[in-house]
Amino acid sequence: MPFDTEILYFCLGPSTWALAAGKNDMMTILISKLIDDGISLYKKNQYKDSAYRFAYALKKLPSDIDQQTTDQFITNFRFMKYNCLINLAKCKRKLDSCDAAIDYCTQALYIHNTADGLLLRSRIKRDQ
Repeated sequence: MPFDTEILYFCLGPSTWALAAGKNDMMTILISKLIDDGISLYKKNQYKDSAYRFAYALKKLPSDIDQQTTDQFITNFRFMKYNCLINLAKCKRKLDSCDAAIDYCTQALYIHNTADGLLLRSRIKRDQ
C-alpha cells in the first residue's frame, strides 16, 4: 500500500505513530525523519532539542521484532539505534553531561564496534 511520505513529515503525533505500528516501512521513514531533524538541530547548536529528537527516536524504535520482519529492516533498525545513540552521546557531550554521553556511546559500541565510536568515547573521557 503506497503512502505519501510528505504527509507524514508534517504530523508526527500519536495518531501517526499508531498508524505506523507494525508497518516497518512507515516506521523507518518516521524514525529517519526524527534522526534528520536531530542532526539539523545539532548543526544549529540546539543541542537540547537535538538530544530530545534522538531520545524520542530511540523510544519509538521497535523493541519486539516479529517473524514477519525481514533481515533488511532488522539491519536498518539496528543501524538507526546505533546512530541515535552516537548522536545522543555527541549532544550530551556538548551539554557537559559526560557520564550520560559515555553511557550512550558504550551502548552504541555494543551494537556496532567502530573506530568512530571508540574515538568519541575517548574524547568524552578526556573532556571529563
